[in-house]
Amino acid sequence: MSREIPQKATSQEIPVASIVSAETIERGILSLLNASPQNKKAETLVSKLSTVFSGIPEDKAAKLENIFEELRVTSTESEEDLAHAATTKLYAFITENFTAQEIEARIRSAFVEQGGFIPLNEILSYGIYRNEAHIHLAPARTKPVRETTELIKQGLSELARKITSDKELRDIDLITATSWIVAKHPKTMERLGFTTEGPITDEMKREHFADETRDVSKCYMSKEELLRLYS
Repeated sequence: MSREIPQKATSQEIPVASIVSAETIERGILSLLNASPQNKKAETLVSKLSTVFSGIPEDKAAKLENIFEELRVTSTESEEDLAHAATTKLYAFITENFTAQEIEARIRSAFVEQGGFIPLNEILSYGIYRNEAHIHLAPARTKPVRETTELIKQGLSELARKITSDKELRDIDLITATSWIVAKHPKTMERLGFTTEGPITDEMKREHFADETRDVSKCYMSKEELLRLYS
């Protein structure tokens, strides 16, 4: 499980800047550029951004295409310069054309796609590793706490349904979550039916959470407990 549990502020009180920062965008763009072919960095970036912003209204799409054209002809000496130029244009476009709710919805979609996760609903998804279904919470700061809690429970109910009906999940016997959220909110996880295991090892944190400065803990729930609580 990852990402942030929402605070009590309503969606109207949350500015776009609190959902996505220029620094976060620049880090993501630079990571993408680092993994792109040397002679196709701008095209790779444009292709990825096109996917993230697919389906936007025509007037906004036209503005975005102008940014893409500028990026295609941008001449820079380094990936850092290209990332900075792209961030400056993209951040201005985002803050001028989208609400916090709209941006967060697209972040959730990208989070699931990039992680290769299987969605259960708009905020909860899971991945499979051996006999474990590992759940992930996408960003939900624009949603009221009560709605987020209900969506988590609905997602767990959907996972229970899939485990009983999907042959591909027949070997799953453990549901797990590993995140700073588990470390910060162990009682919340326990109320949902999980058992908290405590902090992960330093080695595991270096390998899987290298950029996370907060404590990270793991929790788990047996398949039998999931089915008992959420079927």
